[in-house]
Amino acid sequence: MDLEMDTIREDAVHPSHAVTNLGDSMPGLGLVAAVLGIVLTMGKIDQPPEVLGESIAVALLGTFFGIMMAYCVFVPMARTSCFS
Repeated sequence: MDLEMDTIREDAVHPSHAVTNLGDSMPGLGLVAAVLGIVLTMGKIDQPPEVLGESIAVALLGTFFGIMMAYCVFVPMARTSCFS
């Protein structure tokens, strides 16, 4: 019976581990979005400041989104698992 309970507990934490891994990867995804946004901004370097400002804002928004999704959504979701 103890072995079966341990197996059930081990199977129950697999989704929590997957969500934790997803949360851990989101800041990296935000940084990739920022770098890609800056690279695209460099392609528009001859545009007026309004266009450049919007492009830089989108790059910063990608960073913010990655960090927010990690620390405000996925990590708390993984920590509220009933078996972890």
